[in-house]
Amino acid sequence: MLMADEKKNYLDPERLNDSLLQEYVTEEILNEVDRFIESMANTFNLAPEKIKTPLTFRMERLATLYAYLLACEENAFTGNNSTSGRLSANGDDSFSLKRKIFKSEFDQLYERITDKDITGEGPPGAVNIVIGLGRA
Repeated sequence: MLMADEKKNYLDPERLNDSLLQEYVTEEILNEVDRFIESMANTFNLAPEKIKTPLTFRMERLATLYAYLLACEENAFTGNNSTSGRLSANGDDSFSLKRKIFKSEFDQLYERITDKDITGEGPPGAVNIVIGLGRA
């Protein structure tokens, strides 16, 4: 049960399913994800109360990717320590390799998020597209 001053995270840690990263997503990371989601809402001039909970599919995926990116950044091989002990041929560890994959997906999805994805009102990611037609 949540106390009056406690806040429920937007991202449910039980839904994290990456076998390596799920155990590295800490409460601090979940709190950072909350700040990120609220910042996105603010970008669209939306109050935090307008954020649909549970998150829409696209927002949940974006939040999950953000959490994984933060976990990767905190645990990647730095030259001084290796938390995974597994390095690729080019010297990247598992966290660095996963970060590259998740960063690409995050960037693509981030560009497509609209206010509808945040509020859950209307079709997600609805964008008007105009295509010029000509005759051959």
